[in-house]
Amino acid sequence: MLNWLHRVWSAESRPGIKRCTDGSSRGFTPDVLCFEPDMSKLRTVMATPIADLAAACEAIALILAAMVLVRRVPLRRWQRQFGALPGPDAEVSAASAHDTAQARRIARIIQQAERNLPFMVLCLPQALAGRWMLLRRGAASQLVIGTRRDAVGTIEFHAWLKCGDTWVTGYHDNADFAIFTLPTQDK
Repeated sequence: MLNWLHRVWSAESRPGIKRCTDGSSRGFTPDVLCFEPDMSKLRTVMATPIADLAAACEAIALILAAMVLVRRVPLRRWQRQFGALPGPDAEVSAASAHDTAQARRIARIIQQAERNLPFMVLCLPQALAGRWMLLRRGAASQLVIGTRRDAVGTIEFHAWLKCGDTWVTGYHDNADFAIFTLPTQDK
């Protein structure tokens, strides 16, 4: 039992834990595992500008809201969040330099927020959160949903967000996916 515990909690396998000797005369081993907190995250947070911290908190809150929306609310009640889905021949509208800078900043913040959450965030909540953040800052974006078949033949769905030519979330090769489009209006 102690050997198994030793292997699982060895100092080499756990960040922030080191081996130290407490000088006690314990029967099984004189070495004791001591916790030494990893201060690198705290140093990073302390060095981050307040505006970026606020944006990271906004991204986390919006990702969580988007996850709840996607999982709990029927699609017909929130599908307008996608905006007009592009047609097969749709051209990407050009974004201003300010919008492109905002899109790059938001892409970075959403990636950092997703990386620091204790669970995996799928592409659609990331794209929705990015869209909401861009809309709040007055930047136009295009949320797109596509599908493809994998090597086994299973259908995969993917959502991505672009601001002009700038990828915000869900980067991939466009040729791999068939994009969902709105039906054309016959006059």
